[in-house]
Amino acid sequence: PSSSKSLTVFILSVSSDIGTGLALRYLSQGATVCGTYRTQLPEELSNHPKFHSLQCDVALPKSRSEIAAFLEKFSLRWDVFISC
Repeated sequence: PSSSKSLTVFILSVSSDIGTGLALRYLSQGATVCGTYRTQLPEELSNHPKFHSLQCDVALPKSRSEIAAFLEKFSLRWDVFISC
């Protein structure tokens, strides 16, 4: 999108190369970005004020409730959902 200022983007596996690239692109356009990672969060995302992250393994059944609680904690609803 040409303008992402009011968008909230949720990226499963934001730590993948594609996920990180997309997150940085949306953040540079003013979007709020939320993402999951399994082991390590990319440093270039970790301190961005409009980025929220959750460490979890989406292969585990409990991750669904963890993601729901995470989104509720920040009162977030996604406009764009990306699975990497």
